[in-house]
Amino acid sequence: MRGAARAGRAAPAWLGAALLAGCTSASAGAGAATPAGAPTADPPAVASASPAPAPTASAPASTAGARVAACVAALPLDVRIGQTMLVTTDNLPRIRPWLEQGVIAGVLATGRLTPDAAGAFAAATSALRYGALLAADEEGGPVQRYQDVVGTMPSAHRQAATMTPEQIRDSWAQHARLLGLWGVDLVLAPVVDVGHGPGIGWRSASADPAVVAGYGTAVAQGIRDAGLLPVLKHFPGHGRATGDSHDGLVAGPPIEALRAVDLVPFAAVLGALEPEPAGVLVGHTTIPGLVDQPASQAPEAIEGLLREELGFTGLVISDALGMAASGQPDQGSALVGFLRAGGDLGILGPGGSVEGRAAVRAALVEGTLDAARVDEAAARVLVAKGMDPCAIVPGPAPRVGQDTGPSDAPVVNPTEVP
Repeated sequence: MRGAARAGRAAPAWLGAALLAGCTSASAGAGAATPAGAPTADPPAVASASPAPAPTASAPASTAGARVAACVAALPLDVRIGQTMLVTTDNLPRIRPWLEQGVIAGVLATGRLTPDAAGAFAAATSALRYGALLAADEEGGPVQRYQDVVGTMPSAHRQAATMTPEQIRDSWAQHARLLGLWGVDLVLAPVVDVGHGPGIGWRSASADPAVVAGYGTAVAQGIRDAGLLPVLKHFPGHGRATGDSHDGLVAGPPIEALRAVDLVPFAAVLGALEPEPAGVLVGHTTIPGLVDQPASQAPEAIEGLLREELGFTGLVISDALGMAASGQPDQGSALVGFLRAGGDLGILGPGGSVEGRAAVRAALVEGTLDAARVDEAAARVLVAKGMDPCAIVPGPAPRVGQDTGPSDAPVVNPTEVP
């Protein structure tokens, strides 16, 4: 994604056609002055000197989709599996070889970053054969990983209470431009949960779905104005859940109440952004009256509610798959369940990516996961990076071991700072 968005260039024709086929990527965005110490523009990704002919922007979506699918299927299996995994870590030396081989899709920066750490994340995800996503959990208020690098933002609750939509959009556009200068591609915001329940608190703008929708639209538009990809969360809504999904299985509202209240901001924000791309992060709440599984593991939630009812065709990301609320015994099983349910990019710890690769490989052999589903997910992720899958020169098949990864600390977000 950095090639188009960071340099302020228009997206290539093949990308527009692929978007029509159901993939998503950020388009060009405005620039800003580089602050002292920020990394400079990234070198281009390794690409073929003679890429396959690209369809024109007017080419049928089916043609573009078939072309992208064929090119993705030709990549090494572990690269295709790797594109479905976004790793949370501060151990960059450990994961840099994985990024170089394409056996993970990118990194979610965690902890409270210093400028030195932010620069290291940017460098680690630059100039790679398969590209790499650098995601930031940057909501404002209690969840701001880059606050010591690009400055602070008020919580969603305070923004909605004290700022106009125009002010919110402008503020987020400037904040996201600064994040982009530090290599960030995806921003895991806005929070469009309705209500201030456990695990959410002031991360939610309001208990009124109309207020949340207006706030979420302004934030997402601001992030898009900066050329980055906004990711709405936590689908299908965590603000009125029975507990904190960091701690265990929790239920959201019954399906009809969910449709009447919690899904309203998701539909409104996605509708306001269309046709501009966005991502959606799926949480782990169950949906009484629809499905007893966590949403991240349920086709009824991802393929049913999100894709069919809301008509969303873009990138679907999971909440952290190491959370107890995923309902799975380990991160590998949770990744398989997420992909089977229709998700594209699972968030895992470094050890989880080792588990995930082994679990997906096993599921493919056993026939419990379709290879075409993995390829579809990988295609959406590659396009979100701004990579033309048909212009990638594959490297040698990755040499991946089955070493035991480190114990991954649980991902916990504070909720009580207004």
